Amino acid sequence: MLTFLLGRSHSGKTQRVLEQLVALPSSDRPVYLLLPDQSTFEGERRCYRTLGAKAFSRIQVTGFSRLASRLVSRYHPQGRPAADAKQKLLLMQLALEEAGPLLTVYSSPASRSHLAPAMLQTVEQLKSAGMDPAALEEFAHALPEGTLRSKLLDTAAVYAGYQGLLLRRFTDPLEDVAQAAKLVQEHRLFAGGQFFLDGFDFLSQDKLLLLEQMLLQGERVTVTLTLDPADPRRESLFALSDLLYHQLRALARKLGVPVAAKEVIPQPTGVRPPALEALEQQIYTPKPAAYDQPAEAIQLLRAPNRQEEVQAVAARIRELARKGYRYRDMAVVMGSEAYRPLLQSALERYQVPYYLDDPMSPLGSPLFRLVQCCFALAAGSFSPLQATALLKCGLTPFDESRVGELENYLYLWGLGEEGFFAPFTLSIYGLDGPRNAQQRQEETARLARLEEMRKFLLDAVLPFRKLGECSARVMTQGLLDLLDRLQVRQVTQEYLQILEQDTEQPAQSLAAAAQYRRMWETLGELCTDIAQILGDRVVSFSRYWQLLELLAEQTGLETVPQALDCVNVGQSGKLHLEQVKVLLIVGVEEGVFPQTPAGCPLFGEGEEELLAQYQLPIARDRLRRTQEGRFYAYQTLTGGEQQLFLSFPEGDLQGSPIPPSPLLEELSALFPQCRQETLIQRDPARLCQSQEAGFALLAAAQQSDVFTKTLEDYFSHRTEYAGLLQQIRQGRQAASQQLDPPLVEQLYGAHPFLSPSRVEDFYRCPFQFFCKQGLKLYPRRQVGYDPLSRGNLVHEILCKVLAQIRSKEDLTPQRLQQLAEECVQLYLEQHLPKGSLDNPR
Repeated sequence: MLTFLLGRSHSGKTQRVLEQLVALPSSDRPVYLLLPDQSTFEGERRCYRTLGAKAFSRIQVTGFSRLASRLVSRYHPQGRPAADAKQKLLLMQLALEEAGPLLTVYSSPASRSHLAPAMLQTVEQLKSAGMDPAALEEFAHALPEGTLRSKLLDTAAVYAGYQGLLLRRFTDPLEDVAQAAKLVQEHRLFAGGQFFLDGFDFLSQDKLLLLEQMLLQGERVTVTLTLDPADPRRESLFALSDLLYHQLRALARKLGVPVAAKEVIPQPTGVRPPALEALEQQIYTPKPAAYDQPAEAIQLLRAPNRQEEVQAVAARIRELARKGYRYRDMAVVMGSEAYRPLLQSALERYQVPYYLDDPMSPLGSPLFRLVQCCFALAAGSFSPLQATALLKCGLTPFDESRVGELENYLYLWGLGEEGFFAPFTLSIYGLDGPRNAQQRQEETARLARLEEMRKFLLDAVLPFRKLGECSARVMTQGLLDLLDRLQVRQVTQEYLQILEQDTEQPAQSLAAAAQYRRMWETLGELCTDIAQILGDRVVSFSRYWQLLELLAEQTGLETVPQALDCVNVGQSGKLHLEQVKVLLIVGVEEGVFPQTPAGCPLFGEGEEELLAQYQLPIARDRLRRTQEGRFYAYQTLTGGEQQLFLSFPEGDLQGSPIPPSPLLEELSALFPQCRQETLIQRDPARLCQSQEAGFALLAAAQQSDVFTKTLEDYFSHRTEYAGLLQQIRQGRQAASQQLDPPLVEQLYGAHPFLSPSRVEDFYRCPFQFFCKQGLKLYPRRQVGYDPLSRGNLVHEILCKVLAQIRSKEDLTPQRLQQLAEECVQLYLEQHLPKGSLDNPR
């Protein structure tokens, strides 16, 4: 029997399922609670707390994928491993390369260079929809001639090649669901079982095959849907759930399974603030009725820009925490990915513990930047720029000061590859050379340090360069040997020990240490995948790095929460909103929130509209995707139990306006008495919710008032801010300050030398004059034939020529010309790097 539990968002459908699970009598028949894969952890925890240990032990809380994988591994143990996402992506890239000569639209290598992720996503959607390469090719031949038909035929060819490469070495977890349906049918594994499906708004074709066996063999299948048959929004907002409702009813009639009368759970009243209940009832209705009561639970904030917007949100979270809310009671939904770094900075400034669920790409990590530099040095010329970039990653034995010395030396002489392969003997002071014994001693010591780094890099990288084009296995081993010669692992271990022994910020240090370890694990996994899948295929340095970069782009360095009590942060549709009391949505901009889900990545919007008309299973038209976007926005807006906070920026830092989402206008009309704030009119004291934020406000204050004097008095009692507070006070009294005469004498000397050029420098820029003449800090200069160098050259030639004149016979024009040319040649050989004499300049 098929039964439905229908109700709108937060009507208590899940609680009703748990009550029915509690009421089930004890028996040996299987009981399953099926949830979306991303919700199984929270579902298990809630089910355990509600049912207790004894009742929970009789129930299997799982998702379709995990259930299918368990059944397949039990009855069909495979000798081949299951392919993960990275291995699939690499196989897809190989399939694209092998199918290249057969393709039409994607025939050029440039069109295939970044196609693998989109092609893999499309193929997996087709596979979940039950469409194999032959069926896709047949579908394509039914279309009229054109680009769209050629695209589908290309996709079918790549799909077939990918399947061959995949099944030759691995099994595909995506095929487990369809295979599990056959096993259940063969062994009658669901006989007499009870099945509860909660939280679904769409079921792919392979999941429907497994659901068929549940309907045929099980005693009862209960499905919850976010749907109210009497709601006027049924065919618009709840169109997804309504489509699945009719689809399941048709499937039950086809199988001859009875359908029980649907149970519609009424929306509870009095549980949430009246304004939030009205929001759930009226949002996206054709003719919404305005809520004429005060709506304190709904707040709208207008900020000048995104930076000030996130500062206000972080301050609001701290304010709520002071009022008794736990951080885990709050969640922040980002409108777009652009808010990620801004939110991280603001939450850290306001000392708000948070967990950002989206993984970070490893390509920005120091280890992957170092590997990229290694391949750049191996693939092309031995660029000194790449050599210093490698050392700057901080994973070699040389600290920042020594790397800076090398970079300055290379810049001073403009050394290229040939100059890097020769010993460093040129003066660190340029053409002038050392002027005294102390400078000669410093030059000797520094040149020794520079030569040590030069030999270290050459000894490490040259054996790797000699590999040239070789097999993927040899290239992988060569890369690992290179990292050992660079002492990267040793330096990383030493840094990890420092982090683990840190007592000032132990949580942040342990998190950084864990991230470094995951970085190494990720690099090892990716290189292993390349070596195993490509095997003895010959690859070049650039090709190997392209594959490694492709895999790294699709790999995330996952993070774990650093505290049990923290604010969850994520994008709309990706964040699990369960038992959230305060929901804060930032970046409510036009086209961002609500956001229309993207279509199939291989096809444009017009092409997907046409494919939807031809009924390709994975194609969705514009109307369908708009309905999905509104449904997910409805689920997000109704996620907060007590307060809803929405913010949006008026523009960016360049002054360009950012249009707000039409949703804000709809909410303002629906709740005319909701709290609406403009950040310019906001009390600055409400932004002062942490010491760091308060001190930033004090430092930015342009004038002294009651607020700044209060802050100054507060920080005057904090010893850690004493030095910074003194600097702020001195800055405000700059008009009455005078330079200390002994300090001036120490900087410029008792009798400073003045010339017209120095006076001109002072009036052009006093600060530059202070840096050059006082602190003796000069901008970096490259050796070149400027007027100053020309004068030095003429002076040295004159000295050497005159020293070689012994008699009047040496004063002939021919002899003087010969002596001058010899002196010039000797001067250039002594002062210019190797290879520079070949340059006509």
